[in-house]
Amino acid sequence: MFAVRYSIQPQEELGYPGFSPGGTVKFMVSRVKIDLMLLHEEDLLNFIEDLSRRGKPYLSVRSCDVQREGRGGGGTLAPRLRADCLVDLITIRLNKPA
Repeated sequence: MFAVRYSIQPQEELGYPGFSPGGTVKFMVSRVKIDLMLLHEEDLLNFIEDLSRRGKPYLSVRSCDVQREGRGGGGTLAPRLRADCLVDLITIRLNKPA
């Protein structure tokens, strides 16, 4: 990979359609926007796999838009793809009794 840029939104309660939390746990989510410059499509898959293995949060990929970069050719090693991804980092917290 050539460049990785990201932004992380503050953590909030998970609000997926059809999901109704309850009981002794609370599901929390932080949405992450990731912008990657890649040589090959497999670089994106390896990045997502590495990210999911490293932390405690569950990783849910909401979307990834991959587009070819206009530059390229010649003998130089340069990024050929740009990936814009939206990822949810989901954690589970115990509800504290009142």
